[in-house]
Amino acid sequence: RQPIACKLTLRGEKADKAIEMVLEGINKNIKPTQFDDQGNLSFGIKEHIDIPGMKYNPDIGIFGMNVSVTFEKPGYRIAKRRIQQKKVPAKHRISKEETMKYMEDNFNVNYVTE
Repeated sequence: RQPIACKLTLRGEKADKAIEMVLEGINKNIKPTQFDDQGNLSFGIKEHIDIPGMKYNPDIGIFGMNVSVTFEKPGYRIAKRRIQQKKVPAKHRISKEETMKYMEDNFNVNYVTE
């Protein structure tokens, strides 16, 4: 078997549903170390069948996946645009604490230490 990579961009309601679904696969338990200083979240799922609604297919087998969630505030486009590209000011960047609070409030995650 060869490793396969896939990048998927979801926004809005679809992103919320997808995040909720994969969080169910890890029982909504997240370590604070899974957040970086820019407010991004990354975690792994050992078996795709842990995600609710996923079924085992013997042709595919069982596979794990890494999930990375990037958070941005409105206005981050100034760092990505072609004309008059600028840095996002420090006060406008998302912190680890802001993202952790957002995940706790909107997705009811549990923070575990181990």
